[in-house]
Amino acid sequence: MSINPIAPEPTMAQAQDALEVLCWLSIQHPELPAPYITVHSFRSTSLQLQVPFGAFEPWREVLEIDAEDVRLYSTGDDSHIDVTSTLHMELGGRSVDVPVHLYGVGLPVLEERPADMVPAATAAERVA
Repeated sequence: MSINPIAPEPTMAQAQDALEVLCWLSIQHPELPAPYITVHSFRSTSLQLQVPFGAFEPWREVLEIDAEDVRLYSTGDDSHIDVTSTLHMELGGRSVDVPVHLYGVGLPVLEERPADMVPAATAAERVA
């Protein structure tokens, strides 16, 4: 018996929900700053949005993500904020659940770091 360690390549059909949510957001909220967009399909399809730090809050509000879930990370000379959630929507008469990861980049780095700053996750923690 042979085991193929390589999973089948994702298809565009698997990205459909994420792409439809993205289209809906662009139509319903054209005032939002344009993010850097990734439709990630490694294990499951998710929508990843990277925005400048100043655009993070308007995006978080539109996505209806709780502010208490936002995390601050520091990696040496760089800091960012991010949050992961699942967007639940009705599109075209069907229920859609799309994981969303929102990143805010360009956060000014302080010489003195707040004691409660969350340390940057290791690669292994980010994958888990």
